[in-house]
Amino acid sequence: WVFWPHTVRGWWHTLERELPPADLYHACGTLGLPAALAARDRDRRAGRSSRVIHDVIDIVLESNNVLDLAPLIGRWLGRRERRWARAADAHVAVNDPFADRAVARWDLPRRPTVVPNYPEPWAPTGAPPDLIRMELGLAPSTRICLFWGRLGPNLGLDEAAEAVLLVPDAVFVLIGFGRGWAASVARDADPRYEGRHFTLPAQHPDALLAWVASADVAMVSVPPVSYNQRYTTPNKFLEAMAAGTPIVLGPDLPTMASILERESLGEIARSTAPSDIAVAIRSILDRPAEERAAWRQRIQALARERYSWPIAAEAYAGLVRSVGDSGPPA
Repeated sequence: WVFWPHTVRGWWHTLERELPPADLYHACGTLGLPAALAARDRDRRAGRSSRVIHDVIDIVLESNNVLDLAPLIGRWLGRRERRWARAADAHVAVNDPFADRAVARWDLPRRPTVVPNYPEPWAPTGAPPDLIRMELGLAPSTRICLFWGRLGPNLGLDEAAEAVLLVPDAVFVLIGFGRGWAASVARDADPRYEGRHFTLPAQHPDALLAWVASADVAMVSVPPVSYNQRYTTPNKFLEAMAAGTPIVLGPDLPTMASILERESLGEIARSTAPSDIAVAIRSILDRPAEERAAWRQRIQALARERYSWPIAAEAYAGLVRSVGDSGPPA
């Protein structure tokens, strides 16, 4: 922990050697912030008026990755994180709870500008995509429950896999990467899950929404094990909206739950127990086909109108202008 975050220090040193000067550095999360600050300070010593915007995509020291962190070490690392955050010239946050938490945790002089991580608008033409069934050779009647992104612990993947076994004619498909990859592939071959559990490699971001739209249910049944997990609005939640895929959400996730209930995007499981997750899945899949098709089209249209990147970009562009207009740094 003395060298935290040790996983990115090699990357920091490479940037220190190779990153060309810039007027603005956008640090995506705490782990990118020290490198951006170092580049800014290097540029300022050379006479350039560089700035750093810190993007609060999460609160690293309140995430499920540090659940076993000793409190004394957490406070020590927290001071380091606070020093980095306060050194940035401006801040953005992906949602209101993270903006408020950043102010309280780091004593920021101004509340971060909220810039949600909305995807680009997506308006497919022609027949709905069916990439997953084609890739896996599944029958048209097979119902697909999809998780995509980083694979690992504390994401509800074990419970989701069990839940899908309780749903007739359904399979659990994972598209992803990370330290949970080997375990997921091993489950594919487990006789208990064989034919009901499939792991596919990560897809290019430009193609991802077509794969998400190929599923019948988007699985966001993550457990509420940390502040980050409870209050986040992860890419997969917003990508499911853009693709029009109804969502099964885990319990006690208030930020996502408020959007899901307000916009009627899917179902919330009563608990993280596989039986309750299965009930939520069936409540989506057992609707008439015509109703589900109309529901998906409505979700897609809603995402384009209210939850797409051009909307969020307006706030970000305004912040960039204000940072640039604030005069040379002291």
